[in-house]
Formats: sequence, structure tokens, C-alpha cells
Amino acid sequence: MNIASALIKQVLELQDFETWTSCRKNYLPAEYHSLYGIIDHHCEKYHKMPTFDDLKYEIRDSGVREKLFAIEAVEVEADAFMLLEYLKNEYAQKEILDSLEEYVDKSVAFEDADESVAHLHQIVLDVEEKVDLERPQDSMQRITLFEDDEELGNYLPLGLNTEYDHEIQFSPRDLILVGGKRGAGKSVVCSNIANNVFNSGKSAIFFTIEMDSRSILQRCCAIATGIPFARLRTKNLSVIEWERVAGWWANRFSEGQERLKEYKSNRDFDRFHHELTTNCELLPTQQLDVVYDPSLTLAKIRAELDKKSKV
Repeated sequence: MNIASALIKQVLELQDFETWTSCRKNYLPAEYHSLYGIIDHHCEKYHKMPTFDDLKYEIRDSGVREKLFAIEAVEVEADAFMLLEYLKNEYAQKEILDSLEEYVDKSVAFEDADESVAHLHQIVLDVEEKVDLERPQDSMQRITLFEDDEELGNYLPLGLNTEYDHEIQFSPRDLILVGGKRGAGKSVVCSNIANNVFNSGKSAIFFTIEMDSRSILQRCCAIATGIPFARLRTKNLSVIEWERVAGWWANRFSEGQERLKEYKSNRDFDRFHHELTTNCELLPTQQLDVVYDPSLTLAKIRAELDKKSKV
């Protein structure tokens, strides 16, 4: 049985508009593209699925009309959505294999390790753009009114100001865009958000193409400790401020509190810093990571996220 023919037969015969809206033209073999376009045009114009009789009147090309007659004669018992999943899986596998074959032929011989990993992640991103990987949203009949307690527990405020944070919180599925001219404070806003996520007991990754990793960490430290950034950057701190900075830095490491007690007895920050970075491990489940890369791409972001999520 030809899966593409079976799918079109089912969506037309059962008037399955929901499955049709999830079907992309590129999932179908090239010989079905003209028919796909005619069906899609009918749906856009009349806001409903065409019948076989509708299409027989609308199709003028004899080859496409013959294809429609052949589809109408197909015997199908399979579910339309299941057929769509088979077709999508077949298309995705073909795209992956074709991309890998092209990569091996053109790139693998001269790329270094970083370039190879980035290239493979780019292949993943390209395929994801061509294939819908998320399941359709629940229908109005099955959707639940409230999220469960675990989902509600994942909501976070941005840490920008008390009034805003009290009224608005965001879920892990939300995308937040921050815009502004150069020097308007975008990095400061993002540093506030990253610091707030870290303080909530979760991990944050800050990707930057301008300020280097140390500068971002210093900004986050200044926000967390309430010390002006300019004085923190130049190490112009009082004894109490040094202790606040040491406490913030110690919170990033598994044995940080023990080392912090030692620091309070000797007040040697360089020694304290060396002990933590050399002999202690970063906390595995609560971390503030900064990734600085002037040539940052979506593939590199994806690679870094995958690497961090497996730690």
C-alpha cells in the first residue's frame, strides 16, 4: 500500500481536517505535490476539506485527475493520523541520511572536532525545521483546565522588580524576547534573570557574543550581592563586601560552605578561590554557566544545551 495515497484517501473520505492541517507538502513524494496544492487551496478558500467529487470538478490537469482516481480506488482501513506519522517518519529518516551522506562527502575530512559537532547539530536543526516533532495540542474535549502541581512548580519570576514578579511568572515553555539599542541594558536584564533562576535552585545558561564570560559572571555577582559593578570589577571592596562575594562564589561549589568557613578565618580570597576552582566540583543541579562565543550559532547553542542537560 502506498502510504501517501492511503493518507489522502482517508482525509478526503473522512473529511479529517485536523490530520490534514498537520501534513506538510514535503512529507509527500513529488508526484503528489500538485494534488496537495489543489486540496490546500480548496481548504483555504472554503475553510473545509474537499470531497472527491469537488476535486474532480476542480482539477484540470489530466495527470493529476488520474492520480485522484487511483487514490479513490485504494482500499484503506488504517487511521489517518497513524498514516501521517509513518509518512513523516519516513521523510525524516530520508532527510537525515541524505544530510549525513552530504556531510561525509564534503566536510568530514577537514573539519575539526568543534566544527564536526556544530555541523551535526545544524543537520538536526535543519531537519527539525522540516518536520513537526511536537504532538498536536489537546482538543477542547480532552484539555485540562489547570496544570498539575509539578508544572506550576516550574514557573519562575524574572527577578526584575517585586511588583512585576508578583503579577507575572513564566513557564519553561515560554519564549521571552528582550529588545533595545546598544547600551540600553539588555545584558543587565538578562543577568538579573539568570541570577534569579540560580537563586531559585535551578540552573541557568547565559549565551553571549559581546561581553566575555568573566564580565557576565561579575555582573551576576554584583546583582546578587548588591555591590556596584564598577567597584566589584576593580576589587575595591570592604571586608563585609568581600565576604558577600565569597559567599556567592561558594554557593556554586559542592564543598563551598566548608571552604567559606576557612576564608572567614584567614580572609585570603585568592587562596579561597584557588581551593574552590581546583579541588571542588561545581554543583550538578544548580549552576550559572556562561558561554561566550562571538560566532555563536543555533547549532552551537543546541550542542551546549545538550551537553549541559546530560551532566
